[in-house]
Amino acid sequence: MIDTLELAGCRVYLLEFAVGDRCSGQRESEKRAVREIVESVFGDNAVLSHRPDGSPVVEGCNVEISVSHCRGVAAVAVNTDSQRIGIDIEEFRDALKKVAKKYLSPAEMERCTAPCQLLTAWTVKEALYKAAGVSGVNFANGVRLPLPESDTGEVDTPSGVKRFKVMSVDWRGRRLSIAIPCAHSFIP
Repeated sequence: MIDTLELAGCRVYLLEFAVGDRCSGQRESEKRAVREIVESVFGDNAVLSHRPDGSPVVEGCNVEISVSHCRGVAAVAVNTDSQRIGIDIEEFRDALKKVAKKYLSPAEMERCTAPCQLLTAWTVKEALYKAAGVSGVNFANGVRLPLPESDTGEVDTPSGVKRFKVMSVDWRGRRLSIAIPCAHSFIP
C-alpha cells in the first residue's frame, strides 16, 4: 500500500517493499517499488526516464519529481508547481559517522554530533543537491544546512548561490527530507 504525505507543498508517495539480497535483488526491488509508485500516480502507461544530469522525469507530464530509496522503502516526491525538487530518505547507519567530514563543514560538524543529527544532515544535503541539479558540488562546503532557527539551505551553483526551503520528518524509523526552491533564490 502506498502512503502519502504532504511536505513543503509537495506530495510524497512512500512504499515499503521486501528487501532483496544485497546485490542485484535490492536494486531490482527498489526499481520495482519506484515503478509501482509512478504507475499508481501517473497511470499504467507512465514512462519514467532520466534527464542528462540523471534526474528523474515522467515523460509527458508537466510536473517535477524526485526519487529516493533506502533499505525497504521507496519515495517519490511530486511538485505540480514545475519547480525542481529534491528528496532523500535514509535510515541511520554507522557509515554516516565515519564519512561526516566528507559531507559536513567544520561548523556543521560542531552542530551535528548525535546520530539523529547526522542522519538529518545527510538527508537534507542529499535533497538540496538533487533540487539544485548541478554536479560537482562539494558536499561539505558547497551544500549548506539551514542555520539553527531557519528552514533555508543553500547550494553553490555556477550561476550563484541557490536557496531552498527544507523540511525533514521521521517516517517509520527513517528520516525523510525534501528541498524546494525559495523565491528569488539566486544571489549574484
